[in-house]
Amino acid sequence: MNIGLIHFRVGETDGVSLEMEKWKYILEKLGHTVWYIAGSGEIDDVLYMKGLHYQNPTNTLLVNHIYRKAEDGYSGDDIKTIYLNYAQEIEHELHQLIDDYQIDMIIPNNILSLGWNIAAGKAISEVIEKTGVKVIAHHHDFYWERELYSQPKYEWVEEVLENYFPPKNDNVSHVVINNLAQKSMMDKKGLKAVIVPNVFDFEQNWMLTDGYNSKIRQELALKKTDIVLLQGTRVVARKGIELTLRSMHYMNERLPNYIGKKLYNGEEITPESRIILVLVGLNEDEEYYQKLKALALNEQVDILDVSHRIDFERKSIYGEKIFSLWDAYQLADLVSYPSLLEGFGNQLLEAVYANKPFLIYEYPVYKSYLKHFGLSAISFGDDHELDQQKLAIVTEDISIHVAEKALEILTSSKEYEAMTKRNYDICLREFSYKKLYQLLNELIGKKN
Repeated sequence: MNIGLIHFRVGETDGVSLEMEKWKYILEKLGHTVWYIAGSGEIDDVLYMKGLHYQNPTNTLLVNHIYRKAEDGYSGDDIKTIYLNYAQEIEHELHQLIDDYQIDMIIPNNILSLGWNIAAGKAISEVIEKTGVKVIAHHHDFYWERELYSQPKYEWVEEVLENYFPPKNDNVSHVVINNLAQKSMMDKKGLKAVIVPNVFDFEQNWMLTDGYNSKIRQELALKKTDIVLLQGTRVVARKGIELTLRSMHYMNERLPNYIGKKLYNGEEITPESRIILVLVGLNEDEEYYQKLKALALNEQVDILDVSHRIDFERKSIYGEKIFSLWDAYQLADLVSYPSLLEGFGNQLLEAVYANKPFLIYEYPVYKSYLKHFGLSAISFGDDHELDQQKLAIVTEDISIHVAEKALEILTSSKEYEAMTKRNYDICLREFSYKKLYQLLNELIGKKN
């Protein structure tokens, strides 16, 4: 078949774009011709629709009025008219692409679930109804889970969200990424959905040590004997990074007791050894970032922000070597992943692939879905409060337990290897490209 994977943007590092790339690879392995259909993305195989651009000015206007309640002279009738005309434009664009490229199936990603572009939701739903094109609607997030989309200004927007996000159409098969989303779809919309989890290519050598990254610690001013906790995510408040910082305080208190002992990799802990949280993701919340720096100072722990030296791919900027995210995992002794909320947990899969143990807060999807596959982790538990700075906090006993367990694993090559191998074997079986191949083959087969 000719298949169109639809999203607002492609070729970026957001979770949806990354999963679409994996789906495209597997669908092509299954013998299909696959196009991206998107508003932006400077990669091959993209059919562009200006109406889908994430920052389309018409959509920005609508979002500001229907969710953020802007006041600049537009009436409710004006906004509804703009919405209807915009939906017609998107519908025409998509209809034309389906005709021109003889597309047999479309796979909208989040467009029929999130509520960011209500005109696109209506447009795609209308195209489905009028053309009979086969559809697998891939839902990564839902509008009712997000504060921004939960209280629109106009009643007619509530009706739009009810009718099109997602649409109730016998020609549409629904896919979600975990069991909580599956239950939510049934409870909220009365719609059945198949779980296709996020995956990782566990059978490829993405993270090899080579001539490019062999001296990455030295280039980033880290010593061989430093203990590095890697925070591979973006810096935003829901990532719960403060939990790791607080636990590092107790690791530092206990580190002198380990001087002279060997780490899992044979390096000896010395009086000069430091415990450092290394940030490699973009800072997208400056207020939160400053709170983390203040907390680190208060807890007397070290943060090293190397995000300016890390990108999706290796490159050179003004003669300075830029490392890839995969290179960054060469730095890690442990991976910090204390997110308070995640739709799935791509960085968790990356940590497992890199054979690194991870610290985790048991966010709802981890607790109800991922944990049940038997993954081993150093856990902050599943209960937290917020302090006066609105930073997450767990009990002192839990922070101490995490610190002690982390040091125990770091200084036991046997335990370190057992934990990482167990996790790798589980993910190879449950979250690999082979698993995605199997699930998509079954899913596509049912649509034929």
